[in-house]
Amino acid sequence: HESAYADTAATGTSPDLVGRLREKLGVDMQQAVLSPMNMPLIAPVLARKVLFNAFLTQLRKDAAQLGVNLTGVNLLDMMDHLQRPRLKMFDAWTNSATDIYLNYEKYDEHVQEFKPVVGVTKPERNVEVFFAMVLRHEMQHVAQFKSSGRPTTYKAMAKFEEDSYADDVQWLNANRATLKSMGMDDVIIDIIRDAQDNTSNQMGVIVQLGTESAIKAALLHKPTPQQVNNGHTGPYLPPHNLIDDLYKAK
Repeated sequence: HESAYADTAATGTSPDLVGRLREKLGVDMQQAVLSPMNMPLIAPVLARKVLFNAFLTQLRKDAAQLGVNLTGVNLLDMMDHLQRPRLKMFDAWTNSATDIYLNYEKYDEHVQEFKPVVGVTKPERNVEVFFAMVLRHEMQHVAQFKSSGRPTTYKAMAKFEEDSYADDVQWLNANRATLKSMGMDDVIIDIIRDAQDNTSNQMGVIVQLGTESAIKAALLHKPTPQQVNNGHTGPYLPPHNLIDDLYKAK
């Protein structure tokens, strides 16, 4: 993702940002016009807002196609979360029974990850559908929070994740045809399914650890290359002090 914005300091707006703005707004936006040396057509902050709103529009459409009901839920920009420096490792973060924060900066990162994968036809479309799946996962947390409250222990948090990822795997297996009809390639479906299955299994092991400190340490653990090769999908939480700190959004 950083490479996509390598020229930002020199021009005020990245080439990647310009290209996507041209596509979303339907205007011929030359990078030179956006230079700080000229009168900017659209300031970078506003430009990103345009792109984030377009991202949300597509996400809502894709989520509806997956049967996700977003009634009563606010989809928010992770840039606006006070804990963003910690939470930026996530694609999304459910902060309460009504608020889900989405990490739009992960969009380009995933596109670059998907591009070299053999069998991927349209990386951008795969990422769009992937985010709809992410949103479906987060909506399970919304339901959990409504039923049991926000997790106040690491064991409860790990159990929420174990159950949600297990449901994700079952749902994906039953809805492969729908995902393919929306433009997601088989190879990406398989990669996501394996990651979800591995994460659910690992959470099941973590939940059984004896103490909160042991569970927290396991959630924070950064896997070795060998562990990654064996399917470890952590770390599952960023460095922090108290669990409540992660939910302080303002």
